[in-house]
Amino acid sequence: MALGFHALLGWHRAPRAATAPAINKKASRADAGGKSNFSYPARAIWGFLEMSLRAPPFWRLTLLVAFPAVCTGFTRGACADEPAAGDVLVARRLFQSATADEELGRWDSALKTLREVETIKVTPGVLFHVAVCEQNLGRYVEALNDLGRAEELAQVKGDESVIELVPARRQEVDAQIAHLKLSLIGTTDEVEVTVDGERVSPASLRVDIPLDPREHTIAVLQPGKQALTRTVSLSAGSRQTLQFDLSPSHTAAGPAYPPGEQSAVGQQDPNLPKRVVTFSAFGLAVAGAGVGAYFLLDAIGRQHDADLARRNIDASVMQFSVAGTPTAPGSECTPPFADSNREQACSDLSSAITARDKSRTISVWSFAIAGAGALGGTAALLFWPEHELTRNQSTVSFRLVPTLGGALLSGDF
Repeated sequence: MALGFHALLGWHRAPRAATAPAINKKASRADAGGKSNFSYPARAIWGFLEMSLRAPPFWRLTLLVAFPAVCTGFTRGACADEPAAGDVLVARRLFQSATADEELGRWDSALKTLREVETIKVTPGVLFHVAVCEQNLGRYVEALNDLGRAEELAQVKGDESVIELVPARRQEVDAQIAHLKLSLIGTTDEVEVTVDGERVSPASLRVDIPLDPREHTIAVLQPGKQALTRTVSLSAGSRQTLQFDLSPSHTAAGPAYPPGEQSAVGQQDPNLPKRVVTFSAFGLAVAGAGVGAYFLLDAIGRQHDADLARRNIDASVMQFSVAGTPTAPGSECTPPFADSNREQACSDLSSAITARDKSRTISVWSFAIAGAGALGGTAALLFWPEHELTRNQSTVSFRLVPTLGGALLSGDF
């Protein structure tokens, strides 16, 4: 069943479309033959055996003894993620439905169905067909990424048919991708750049940004200044450079962003007070519980010391009673003492009881504080109103983590 599923999802029958040229019969026959999922483990096991035979005598014996365990590990690992029989049947029907949609040019429907197949089993064939659908939908950047994933997985699984098909398809897709170079003139401190509302990392500003050939909206956002927004239309395979002059003479102060929208630059999370109170309360609860547990254990230890001292006193009283010098009840630790051992035992008993009572008191108060912190944090989390974040707005949070030497305050900015 596993081999049949692999053969199905590795089937690369080409969609009948101008942008999806036919795939040669050799590749189709290779996949229909059902290249096993065990090809990679088999090669790994063979390589392990070959290495064992070439090793020095001592290591050869060691590796050969471990050979059965290695075989078992590789085969179990290869089969561990195999889908259930019912899922295999569902995946087969979904894949057939997707290929039928491809034949009719229903790329949206085919892509949606292939994504469902991908949740059951990811194979090079599925990823390849996903890339074909994305290519025909004009989503060339995503198609290029999925072609890379298909090729990497095909190399791992030894799927030669996909490895043969990917280069030509990648060349077609790459030829359609446009590249945009953003040039910022002037200071770039606290500057945020977005493309179609998606934030661009600072590293991307140093290279050409790959984009689909269509219209894109570029925005440069600075705190306290008017947002610079431009629309650029990119054609397939084109390379353009877009400049933004950020010098003071070209940027005026004013509302930097459209109404209802803010940048992450220089803005504070409106839920910051709630986060600080919540995390502080829960941090106090954790710290209180830790301190309470420590002193509770200390009180238990002090009680043990007190019991030991009491036993020593009783032994001394018994010893002197046998010798004809009885001790009145309740006066065991009343001076003068019968001997130095009883005096020391009485001193240890008094110290242990004092320390035990102190630890108990601290433990009780610590657990009370922990309970109050947990209650306050839960109340803040449930009943404090949550404010919606505006677009691209950053969040600031803090964490209070108890340590052996105290507490550590950390946060995300």
